[in-house]
Amino acid sequence: MHVSKGGGGKPQVWGDRNASQASINNSYQQGFVQMINGAKISHAVNAVALWNPAVGVQSTGGIIQAEDSYFTNNQRSVEFMSYSYRIPGTSQIIPNASYFKNCEFRITKNYNQPDEDVMSMITMWDVEQVSVKSCDFIIDANAPVSAMQQSPLNHNIGITTLDASLHLDALCPLPGGCPNEADWDYNTFTNLRAGVRLTSAWKNRGVYLNRSNFVDN
Repeated sequence: MHVSKGGGGKPQVWGDRNASQASINNSYQQGFVQMINGAKISHAVNAVALWNPAVGVQSTGGIIQAEDSYFTNNQRSVEFMSYSYRIPGTSQIIPNASYFKNCEFRITKNYNQPDEDVMSMITMWDVEQVSVKSCDFIIDANAPVSAMQQSPLNHNIGITTLDASLHLDALCPLPGGCPNEADWDYNTFTNLRAGVRLTSAWKNRGVYLNRSNFVDN
């Protein structure tokens, strides 16, 4: 599935829990959605689900690759469910093929979901090293969400993980490289209850956090 500028839809990206996410001859064994060139998904309860809820966890492993795209006024923008694929014959888990580059996740004054609270903009359960680079997670000051102190702990958050690893970093927008730290395009998390909430039930997975700014969280 390809979503480009002006595109819409609220896709479910189905996968196979036991299959690789590798591309073979430019074809994926897993469901795949690409968002580029100003693509936008808005006003959804669950904008992109990387599984088929009717089937269950056997359908996980779907892939999203989003770049220069917008997720606006969604109660949840992306849902990752448990998927880990190991190199055959080893215990090494291959990093998830999904990524986000230069995307905006935003709640504005036009947010109109029945439940005022925003769930975490991205939720990740038991996935490996999803990459988020140079993205902005914002709740506008005039957005009609519940008071932060009254909302549940997992609401009004940029990214929530459960037994998942996450890679947060910046992109260099300059073709010749970024000699100065100020040149890098940082992730930003603004006016959220928490920018990133990390939780663990039974797996110890780390987060790589670099060049990310947290403002008024």
